[in-house]
Amino acid sequence: MYSSKLNPEQKAIIDRLVGTILVLAPVGTGKTSVLAERVVRAIREGVDPKRILCLTFTNRAAKEMKERLSLYCPDRLPYLTIKTFHGLCASILRFEAHQFGIPQNFLIYDDSDCTEIVKEVFRVSKEREAQQLFFEIEIGRLSFEPADLSECTREGFGRLQTRSYNTNKEVF
Repeated sequence: MYSSKLNPEQKAIIDRLVGTILVLAPVGTGKTSVLAERVVRAIREGVDPKRILCLTFTNRAAKEMKERLSLYCPDRLPYLTIKTFHGLCASILRFEAHQFGIPQNFLIYDDSDCTEIVKEVFRVSKEREAQQLFFEIEIGRLSFEPADLSECTREGFGRLQTRSYNTNKEVF
């Protein structure tokens, strides 16, 4: 299955079937292709697809990996684990959620999600202002000890809680 475009380093990655491997290279250098070929080669050499873990840094790379492998080994794709690092951690947390006393269906919000929530709750239309408010909330949250958070919710974050209450009385 080797592509004729592979360089010696890429061929060495595909040929090394024992152990883990980390491939770090600039965008557009063929990392996904090389790793997909390595997975296919491992499966052809008898490695159980359930024992293969493909981790990427981005959702886009994980999606691309799944698409490529669906072409090369569609019957084995359901048995492969292909995730981002964050996705793998979230899966582990969901699996062990009961150990932490959290629901399995928890949501993870990134900064962009949080900024959108701030825009909605505080009725802010400007992105920059919403980002600043989010930053202030984070600073306020991080400046309290966990035991102080109950006091914080009663006393509020000053201007932020007052503003939120005044603009969103139905939420409170």
